[in-house]
Amino acid sequence: MNDDILLIKNLVIEYELKRYSIRAIDDVTMAFKRGSITAIVGESGSGKTTLASAILEVISSPGRIISGDVLYFQNAQGFETKINNLKPKQLNHYRWQECSMVFQGAQSSLNPVMTIYEQFYETMMVHATGNIQKGELKEKVLRRAKEVLEIVNLDVDRIMPMYPHELSGGMKQRVMIAFSLLLNPKIIILDEPTTALDVITQDSIFKILKNINRDMGVTMILLTHDMGVVAKFADFVGVMYAGKLVEYADTKSVFGKRLHPYTNGLISATPSIIADNSSLKPIEGVPPDLLALPSGCPFHPRCPQAFSKCPLLKPKLIELNNHLVSCHLYDKEETKA
Repeated sequence: MNDDILLIKNLVIEYELKRYSIRAIDDVTMAFKRGSITAIVGESGSGKTTLASAILEVISSPGRIISGDVLYFQNAQGFETKINNLKPKQLNHYRWQECSMVFQGAQSSLNPVMTIYEQFYETMMVHATGNIQKGELKEKVLRRAKEVLEIVNLDVDRIMPMYPHELSGGMKQRVMIAFSLLLNPKIIILDEPTTALDVITQDSIFKILKNINRDMGVTMILLTHDMGVVAKFADFVGVMYAGKLVEYADTKSVFGKRLHPYTNGLISATPSIIADNSSLKPIEGVPPDLLALPSGCPFHPRCPQAFSKCPLLKPKLIELNNHLVSCHLYDKEETKA
């Protein structure tokens, strides 16, 4: 039996321009457990959204997968599908029916000149399989829309004839979550799903998502900067830096051990409403330029624990009691950069 529903294996993604190429994802290997919530965290430019784009095979041009695979396991028997090898018709089925996404900024994801019903109808018409007659499709859309809108606490009769501009920010975000559930996917990718929402609405959205995960068994991949949200809702955490996975483990281990100095910096810079915030410490410096990465470990110019080995050698991703980390503090072997 296979506990993994998705496996990213030795993935390398580059954006090839005329004079140079940018390596946005650098040899990332990462597994996602069936029915879990996995958070991928890191500063802007760390590769989170590019990684999500690879899972859906929607990497924007001129980006492309140079090497590696995205493997999807439809059931626990372990039959794998290479997403990056699928043909257009197969991809059309995979998107929304197997894996869907709630993009950052609901306002940008909804068509401003179509009603919510029209957008539900169009999505189901394009992505649903089988020969469905027009009358049957309309009935199916209305029935399924009622089900998913009730899950996110919205009134179907009120919402369906409305245009996006008639909805509040929180309502738009809940509509997008309903969209992601429309065709019963097994995986939902959430890219900063509560951006620009107030804290009360954020908490409401994440409670809805947690209920969906628990009651429906949907695997979720959360891309976020908010370490507080990660601590509260995620089962596993992957930390990205400069296109690399630098730490991965269950949430309790990541917050309790903080093996990588970058992970410790992210958590230490997170404010709290109950703790003394006078001890907050920002991570010094700025994220590296992907066109001119530092030698050795890409984090070493900002790392408070850097030593002589760090600028010279690239650290390996090693396993310590089911906890993955890429740092010379724990790597006893030497690998030339």
